[in-house]
Amino acid sequence: MMRRPEKKGLGLSYLLTKPERLVSFEVLEVKKEWVIPTVLRKNGFRFFFYSREGNEPAHIHVIGRNGEMKVWLDPVSVSKVYNLKSKDQKNVVEIVNENKAFLLDSWRQWHESDS
Repeated sequence: MMRRPEKKGLGLSYLLTKPERLVSFEVLEVKKEWVIPTVLRKNGFRFFFYSREGNEPAHIHVIGRNGEMKVWLDPVSVSKVYNLKSKDQKNVVEIVNENKAFLLDSWRQWHESDS
C-alpha cells in the first residue's frame, strides 16, 4: 500500500509499507505515469529505478559524475554504460555489490506494490 506523497527537499517522499518493513523512497521526478524513486545515494551517484519497469529483471539505474549506468542486480552485471569512466564504473559495481540485498528488496517491494 502506498501512502500519499509528502513534500521533502526538492522532491517527494513515498512511504511503502509492508507488514514486516517500512521502506522510504525519495522521488525526484514524476513523468506522466512514471515515478522515479531514488533508493540510494553514495559517492556522488544516485541509484534509482523507474516504477513501470517491472517486466524486466531487477536492475538499478545510476546517474552521477556526468555519466549513467544500468546494472542488473541478480547476478550483478553491467547492462549499459553512457559516458562513465572505467574507475567510476568499478565504483558503481562495488556499491551495487555492497548493497545488493537492499537494492533487490527495494526493487521487489516497489514492483510488488505496483501489481
